[in-house]
Amino acid sequence: MDLNKAIARIEENRVRAEASFVFCLWKDPQRYDDYKNVNEGMDKTLICEDQVFYFMIGRGIRRQGFANIDNITLDTYLADKPSLRKHYEELNGWRACVAMMDLVDPENTDSYYNQISKMNTLKILATKYDELLSHPERFDDATNEDVYNTFELLNNQAALITGQDSKVEDLVVDEKYLQQCNEGQDQGISYAAGAPILNYLTLGAPVGDMYMLAGHSGAGKSSLIFELMVLPFAEQGNQVAIISNEMMSKAYKNMLLVHILTKDLNYWKITRKKLKIGHFNEEEWKMLRKAAQITKEKYSNIRFIKMFENDTGKLLKHIKRLARTGTKVVVYDTLKSDDSVDDNMWQALLMNSRRIFNVVNKEQIAFVSTFQLALHTTNQRWLDASCLSNSKQIKEVISELVMVRRLWQDEYTGEKFDCDPYYRSKENPKIKIPIVLDKDKTYVVAFLNKTRNDEDPIVKINKIYPDAHIPTYGSEKAACADVYAYIPANQADLFDEHGNPIIYMRPHETRMIGTGLRFAPAEGWAILGYARSGLATKRGLAPANCVGVIDQDYRGEAMVPLHNHSDMPQEIVHGDRIAQFMFVPYYQAQFNVVEELDETERGVGGFGSTGAR
Repeated sequence: MDLNKAIARIEENRVRAEASFVFCLWKDPQRYDDYKNVNEGMDKTLICEDQVFYFMIGRGIRRQGFANIDNITLDTYLADKPSLRKHYEELNGWRACVAMMDLVDPENTDSYYNQISKMNTLKILATKYDELLSHPERFDDATNEDVYNTFELLNNQAALITGQDSKVEDLVVDEKYLQQCNEGQDQGISYAAGAPILNYLTLGAPVGDMYMLAGHSGAGKSSLIFELMVLPFAEQGNQVAIISNEMMSKAYKNMLLVHILTKDLNYWKITRKKLKIGHFNEEEWKMLRKAAQITKEKYSNIRFIKMFENDTGKLLKHIKRLARTGTKVVVYDTLKSDDSVDDNMWQALLMNSRRIFNVVNKEQIAFVSTFQLALHTTNQRWLDASCLSNSKQIKEVISELVMVRRLWQDEYTGEKFDCDPYYRSKENPKIKIPIVLDKDKTYVVAFLNKTRNDEDPIVKINKIYPDAHIPTYGSEKAACADVYAYIPANQADLFDEHGNPIIYMRPHETRMIGTGLRFAPAEGWAILGYARSGLATKRGLAPANCVGVIDQDYRGEAMVPLHNHSDMPQEIVHGDRIAQFMFVPYYQAQFNVVEELDETERGVGGFGSTGAR
């Protein structure tokens, strides 16, 4: 096939795709909201004159507020536009439009649009390659790399001309960008007074990113996300949308009413349970009507969408439409795999999460979702990535992950696992003011598993001595960091020719060697101390306890109980590497005494029962 025939075939397919795309929009005019920039400004997605005409007519009808395009709305729109009506009738009027609409399904709109973009790209490439290859002398003195780079440039140019999913920018920093930095451009949408500590730690709900609030069934995820995010965001003037595949709108209306009654009107006699039961007295009616009025005055910028099935494709369409009509925050309750997915549901969930992220990032909105933690982790005290079970790869997609559970009875003030809560003084943030928890109230514990504001180190280090050596990693991928001996002069047995303190170790002797450092691992982290392989194999020096553990709450100097396993005396010089530390997360097990255990194939087989080799 010669070039002219190839271009003719591309043109034929593109015209067909254009017609299908346009009449999908006619059949479902709301979809025009998803394609606001088509043929605006420099965009030339649609080329066929007739399809451009139909597209502009349909868009005009949609912009006038019509929900449907039919013979009546067309007559109304064309009534004062004689030239447009004439061309419309030349194209066989409504009969031709009906014939086209009968052939298309609006669910395929995106597919037709992508096909148009593909055909436009192919046409540009074919034309540019023909221009290039018609003058082969250009490559007489070119290297193979020159030829490759030329064709790669053509590909990139075509992609930039026709691509709708890319944005090309330079990296020049101007005054506008500096002003954005000054205003806190990476600060997400603030939780305001709803959760000041969470706001500080996470920098707010991220715009153009995904935020996930995860918890077990009954943990109060929906209520929490409504109180901490939906309401504060709306109160700041942001347009907020709730998309739910679980609860109905009345559940959120009841949450809103109770919130207003207690927070705005200081009235506590009506609970969500009371709203379900009804039979209000005169006083309750009066307060409810006041609360209802406040919903109109203060929260009219909250929208609710009920989804009756889990369909990521439909969710994405909702997100696009909401974003393009001014919505700044979308709350999705709850993120699940699609109902149509039977096998590999976790892989599908991860893929769908990436699809959501791409749309959210492109539309620059804050997307917040709830997520159900694995059932088998219900009794887990410390909530970490293991609670996500097979879906833990979702952490790769989202920017913020907060896990919540209700406070357990043994964690209240004075109980065995007292959580020791406090808040910081406004006058002096360094001062901690203890909080006594009320056992008649329900509290929620939040675990920040992933946050954009990850500037705080996992392990804080305090130098006991100014010249103590901070641990170092021997390579880019090293799992453990080397730690160094710190030997004060008054604890030395000997000194070398440079005056460095030395600890003298007899054969098979154990000595406590200091590091001059104190460690404070973050909550849920511990430190494991191991032997250095070279020191152990060459000199016989290794920790006497094999693996040392520094607990999260230990604040003394990190010491290494070094044992000389050799038959020769050994010396440790101040600054020698004496062990290696690994920093690891942990969680405490919950012990559940049962009458019987489940049977396994191994059964009671002990040491050596699984084979000699």
